[in-house]
Amino acid sequence: MVVGLSVAVPGVSAHAASPTPPTPPTPPSATNEDDPTTTSVAETTTPATETSPDPAARATESLSATAVAPDTTPGEEGAPAADADAVAEAPPPPTTAPLPMPTACVISSPVNYDARGADALCVEWRLVSLGYHLIGPDDWFGVSSVHAVRAFQRDSGLAQDGIVGRTTGRRLGIWVDGAVSGGSPSGGVPGDAGLPANSGTGRRVVYDRGQQRVWAVEEDGTVVKTHAVSGRLHEPYAGTYSVYSRSMYTYSTDNPDVKWRYMVRFAYGPNGGRIGFHEIPSKFGVPLQSESQLGQPLSGGCVRQSTPDAQWMWDWAQVGTKVVVL
Repeated sequence: MVVGLSVAVPGVSAHAASPTPPTPPTPPSATNEDDPTTTSVAETTTPATETSPDPAARATESLSATAVAPDTTPGEEGAPAADADAVAEAPPPPTTAPLPMPTACVISSPVNYDARGADALCVEWRLVSLGYHLIGPDDWFGVSSVHAVRAFQRDSGLAQDGIVGRTTGRRLGIWVDGAVSGGSPSGGVPGDAGLPANSGTGRRVVYDRGQQRVWAVEEDGTVVKTHAVSGRLHEPYAGTYSVYSRSMYTYSTDNPDVKWRYMVRFAYGPNGGRIGFHEIPSKFGVPLQSESQLGQPLSGGCVRQSTPDAQWMWDWAQVGTKVVVL
């Protein structure tokens, strides 16, 4: 008969330790939608967080499998999202060093995953200028660029497909219908992004009332940005002005419930009203027009822009900046 022996080891308990209960996840902070200081998702641009800053790991990143299906309506995004498996197997990018911003940063065809060249670089520079993080900017539209686009689309209330088509491109302020590869509209002088003739010289903002479009031009004549706006066809009068005051927050004197941000004043109306560039106004938090309507003369006198474009103009057009109205 074999008798079992019980051996007591000093300092060791005969009972197994109970597992430590997992720490419950911290719930996300809630956004108070009733707080009047809270802007809508269509008006905010929260920077995205780059999850893979190491360039060596760039080729192994994969896109989220839960992406929202792209909008394939003709004339809109118009291209399917990249396949997640194909993204994981893509070759490494040709470069990770930041490249300079294109001379004329506009696009006219969709930019999606693995796009290369001037259009990809233009989109990346625009995202970076709005505070979104990505690897580059370079001439390869990689995974981090797609993540940045999705973050911008989420903040703008768009389908998060990671593709910069017409809708997203217009929201970014870089889409120009009829542009040719390399960033210049057909019919324009290469590199001028369609800048109208006889629009002055030097560093300036050019506002064409007939086209309902503005251009930002550097001292050497380089067009650094162009985007659609909503103003009036016959106001302000044609001529050369300069920015004389700016206000981050303002409202309509005729209706204080109508408010807007990023006001850059440069002219006066026939009745003495102040005219400037600013974002699309809202009444009780509801925009008075959609961004898809930019390019139409819908304003009461000022020059309305999308929120990202208004932010960009606010940064670029300081007091004293020349404004040419055509």
